[in-house]
Amino acid sequence: MTHIIISRMWYEKEEDLLKRITIYESNLLPALLNQTNQDFDIGILCNEKHKEIVQNIHPHIIPFFTKQKGQKMGKFWHIHSNWEDIIGIKEYDIQTNIDSDDIVSKDFVKIIKDSITEEKRTLIHFQPLLRDFFTGIVKRIRINYNDKYISPCYSLYQPDKENYVYIGQDEHPQMYKYADKIIKIPEGHYWMNIHDNNDSSTMKLSAGDINILSPEEEREKRKAQAEKLKKVIEAYKIRNPIKYKQKEKELMAQLNSLL
Repeated sequence: MTHIIISRMWYEKEEDLLKRITIYESNLLPALLNQTNQDFDIGILCNEKHKEIVQNIHPHIIPFFTKQKGQKMGKFWHIHSNWEDIIGIKEYDIQTNIDSDDIVSKDFVKIIKDSITEEKRTLIHFQPLLRDFFTGIVKRIRINYNDKYISPCYSLYQPDKENYVYIGQDEHPQMYKYADKIIKIPEGHYWMNIHDNNDSSTMKLSAGDINILSPEEEREKRKAQAEKLKKVIEAYKIRNPIKYKQKEKELMAQLNSLL
């Protein structure tokens, strides 16, 4: 399956583009270059006059354009385009949309491709976590995305190319309209970076002050809990085999949930 991961960097002013590139180069780009599955292209929708700047970010990047004119909404430029408006990329089987200032896990691409099991138009979207760009603090978001309200990070698989849909054709919550099947990936694979140049997303979207562990920290925590539980099980076996037999199923279920 051919696959392109698309981010928008459409700006009128070069200085605004360069600010965004600085964030992109320290967050999303390294995350993409370190994916466990590298079978994808990277596309950046940009103002055609900035083509050379975008090309120079990294050799893997494909700059592409739209016939539509950008409209400024809030701090940034937003463009909704039909496929007929797009110039510079082919019809990929999978298009993935992610904001250029966000970040994803190393298995992000693998999860997308493993989720596609049927030859039907499929939309896969990711429940985000909020990440403070400056402190690294991660929190849950109050919004619970669902089959009728799609998250900002989503992929559209189109096995047939009839009436081909561009991934940026509509607002992200409405993209469910272009798929026959919706799959939601739980949190832990996509982080919305919050910084001083965000348009609408802020840490005020946080569900509270509970700090969420990063995937690596969560794995280490579960590993430590599993090792501790193994010691408890061994102690039961030796010191109180009768009680161990009574609690064996419960203990093993707990252990399996951590592995």
